Amino acid sequence: GFIDQMVDYAQRNAPIAKKPPVFRDIHIKDVTADGAPIAIRLTGVDDSPIENITFENMTIASKRGVKLSHVRNITFKNVKVTPKTGQVFELIDARDVLVDGVPANSTGQR
Repeated sequence: GFIDQMVDYAQRNAPIAKKPPVFRDIHIKDVTADGAPIAIRLTGVDDSPIENITFENMTIASKRGVKLSHVRNITFKNVKVTPKTGQVFELIDARDVLVDGVPANSTGQR
C-alpha cells in the first residue's frame, strides 16, 4: 500500500542510526482502493512502535487484509476492508486498536 511504500523508501534511504525512526500522529481519510496486495500494513519495532494512527472513511478491496505489528493506539472509523484471502485483521503486539469504537485483540502471534 501507499504507507508501505513511504516507509520502505524512508528505510532504504535513511542513514544507519542508533535510534529507530518514529512514526506517529498520522491521520488518513477518504480513501478508496481496489486491487492492493495488502489493505494496510503497519510494522513498528519493539522499542519504537507506530503510534496514534487514524484511518477514516475508507473502502479497500485487496488480496490480503490489515496487518498491524508493534503498534499502539490505532483507530479505524468507517473503514471497510474486503480481502480475497485470509482475515480482515491480523494483529501482533498491537495495543489499543479500535475498530468503530470496539477494541480489537492482539494475538501476539501470526
